[in-house]
Amino acid sequence: MKAATRNRILSLLVVVAVLSSLHSCLRKPSNNEDQPTAATTLPTSSTENTTAVDPYFDWYVRGNGSDFVGKVGYVVTYNKKGCTQESNWVIPTYVKDKQFYNESGTVPHKTEVRVVEQDLEHSTHSYYHGYLLVEDTTSKEQFYINVHNFTGIRYWEIADLETAARLGELIAEFNQSSDYYPVDYKNRKVDIPDGTHIIVVGLTGIRSKIDQNTHQIEALVFKEWSNGYGSGTVFYNIDDLSIIY
Repeated sequence: MKAATRNRILSLLVVVAVLSSLHSCLRKPSNNEDQPTAATTLPTSSTENTTAVDPYFDWYVRGNGSDFVGKVGYVVTYNKKGCTQESNWVIPTYVKDKQFYNESGTVPHKTEVRVVEQDLEHSTHSYYHGYLLVEDTTSKEQFYINVHNFTGIRYWEIADLETAARLGELIAEFNQSSDYYPVDYKNRKVDIPDGTHIIVVGLTGIRSKIDQNTHQIEALVFKEWSNGYGSGTVFYNIDDLSIIY
């Protein structure tokens, strides 16, 4: 074999080897490889032998889903109902009277329950409204709750406040540490003392016209305003808040 031919063959082999190495390095991991999933990072019910919770199906958005019977979860506040700064959070319970549901009492926020029966009506897409007959896993007492007051995730135990706020309402403590003061709907500075407890109601919405990159959290705060004492909506930088309840 001539030297020139041999050199061309060696050069081709080197190119093939390099391309093979690059393909191996750039190959995307398959779905079966170790990929973190949201379902493995969110705390679910503390009761043993319960069904695994998929947070992106029918759990973190109340009423999104149609089959709750047998599932274990928690009675929680929803849409700021039952949320006051001065008292423990409580959620209304109901008794059924024919086709009507009448308020009968209250149950503490975060009470663990198992769903016994459901009475749901389809609203739109996969969204439902109605009532669940639930059993307190500790006292075994049974009562009805609004389906929107039921969740399968202990979102208040999630360290990432932005994720927790997306999943439900909670209480956080404010301490100024970021470069951004709290602001109101008109983007005006709101004086909030360090150590103030606020009610986180969710993430800052687009319609608020508040910069979501600097003020990610929407919350209620009870304080003295120009027109008297009461609650008001304020937007916060996430670095200034820590979950306490």
